[in-house]
Amino acid sequence: MTGRGSPMLNLRKSKVGKKKPSPKVCVEKSRASWNPGLEKALVDLLHEHNTPEHRGQNGWTHESWNLMAKKFHEKHQYANLTKSQMQEKEKELKTDYRILNDARKQSGASWNDQRCMIVAKPAVWANIIISFPRAKKFRNNPFPLFDALGELHDGNTADGIHNFTSIEPSQITTSTEADTIDVEARHRQTADITGMMESFLEFRAKQAEEEAARLARERAKSSNVDDFSIKRCIAMLNTMEVTPQEKVKAYGVFKTIENCQIFINADPDSALLWLRSEMK
Repeated sequence: MTGRGSPMLNLRKSKVGKKKPSPKVCVEKSRASWNPGLEKALVDLLHEHNTPEHRGQNGWTHESWNLMAKKFHEKHQYANLTKSQMQEKEKELKTDYRILNDARKQSGASWNDQRCMIVAKPAVWANIIISFPRAKKFRNNPFPLFDALGELHDGNTADGIHNFTSIEPSQITTSTEADTIDVEARHRQTADITGMMESFLEFRAKQAEEEAARLARERAKSSNVDDFSIKRCIAMLNTMEVTPQEKVKAYGVFKTIENCQIFINADPDSALLWLRSEMK
């Protein structure tokens, strides 16, 4: 018989302690790390399985998600994303699409197909953000997956390639023809998304170039101000024969950058004559 304070009893308690969380739970709780390439890969898979056999009224079936998760992991082993994280990302992308689709219909707003962005004046954007707070993150950021997500959730394509909501008798084709159409559709959709991503990267590069040019202009402007500063004008004035009253009046002349430039660039004699003419 062991007592309450027995070392054996304490050892037993330590063994019956907290259970270690399973690796699966740890992965589920870890934060998903997505990037534009992985998001595009997920949307490609959704398009590939956007057929009646894979989709029900409430979205893709459980079996289809298992299949898509398997294919996703085979192509992107480094991503380490679970099926539930892929499902959450699909919901997030769908929500973003719905918000942007409604926001771009606001009065005064338009949609730029090349940049995949809403184009609107600041006042219009202010109204959009009030109505759709989540749209704020897309004010200066494009959403290249917009059209692809529209095909998935609304079937709003120009030629109806991805619209599976209804099939008229005249549209019934053989299995071989259907496979050919499906392959062509996927190729076209992939090319469209690739073009959007390229446009997005070009837009980013242009943004970086414009920002670099702006910083260069600001540095040049700052350097120019230092060259013709009031401090330098006063230092030059102190080398001349002027009265204290004239100095006080000169300080007022030096308030503009143009006057500072004239005073510093002129030779000492003419600079003093010009300064006295400005002080009258």
